[in-house]
Amino acid sequence: MRLVLATNAKSLWQQLMDEDYKNILQSFAYGDTFLKIFQELEIKGRNIYVDSGAFTAWNKGAVIDLEEYIDFCKFMMKEYPDNEWNIVNLDVIPGERGQVPTKEQIDYSAEKGWDNYEKMLSAGLKPIHIFHQHEDFKWLRKLIKSSDYIGVSPDNSQSVESRIAWLKRVFSVVKLKVKTHGFAATGDQFVKGVPFYSADSASWLSGVMYAKAHKFVGDRFVLHNLNTRAGAIESKMRRRGNTIGMENMYITIREYKKKEEFVTRLWERRGITFDD
Repeated sequence: MRLVLATNAKSLWQQLMDEDYKNILQSFAYGDTFLKIFQELEIKGRNIYVDSGAFTAWNKGAVIDLEEYIDFCKFMMKEYPDNEWNIVNLDVIPGERGQVPTKEQIDYSAEKGWDNYEKMLSAGLKPIHIFHQHEDFKWLRKLIKSSDYIGVSPDNSQSVESRIAWLKRVFSVVKLKVKTHGFAATGDQFVKGVPFYSADSASWLSGVMYAKAHKFVGDRFVLHNLNTRAGAIESKMRRRGNTIGMENMYITIREYKKKEEFVTRLWERRGITFDD
């Protein structure tokens, strides 16, 4: 299984490269930074996931231009062919920020997202289209007939139990017919509960601001106090725009590699092999 770590900072890319971490997600919402990272770092042999940045833009009241996104993805794939490129479709977020979307808004967004998916296919890309919690399951059934690699996105405003129940319903339909990527779904309950081929999140970044690092203990992650002095320095330095706590980040990256291996072996024991 692939645990895909999301980041938009050159320093974090460098750390991931230092630890030979393979699976990395970057958002098109930070396209200029994205390009500079590839121009300045020698990035080869990685499994790169490109997120459209639709949710980031929606939160800011902005809109991602589909044609610009397509052009950017095609440029990156051409200029940096020594990586595996996994392009995420430009989905459409329903409703307005701070409001619960109506069924009509969810249906409209699902239709518009599918339109974007077809436009990206027509442009010669093979995007990972996303099936979202609360959408009609007709879209999932349609998707698995169209693609061999799909995305599923549980609603983070829902309880873990609700999201797990929905994911199990999703996999009762998918039945391993296609590869599945879970968005914001690297939590222990998710990756041990359903057989994702890959899953991403930015949660690996959450510990360092408290002078902690994720440690994989037994079969789950916990936050451990590590370098408290680094954390104290970081607290002061952050106000000046600097990044400290690198030791804790390196530890966290190594621990995610352990978790990735553990989850892969877990599903192998259950009879499911991830062909990578």
